[in-house]
Amino acid sequence: MAADARAELRRVLGNDADLLKALSDPDVARLHLLIEAARRQQRVALKDAQQHALRYVPALLRKPLLALFGVRP
Repeated sequence: MAADARAELRRVLGNDADLLKALSDPDVARLHLLIEAARRQQRVALKDAQQHALRYVPALLRKPLLALFGVRP
């Protein structure tokens, strides 16, 4: 698990991946879980904001607009 988390964080952090050397395996695993939780919260917040914004778009334009942005209704 820690090796997978470390590899995923290296991919996400890119140039800052050297910072991971200072962290223990449990710390890396916890950081990975925290980042994943933050990403989930961000996805939910973005979806909620999108739904709220769509209230201002006429009904006939909603589906084409969602398709344009690659979002499944």
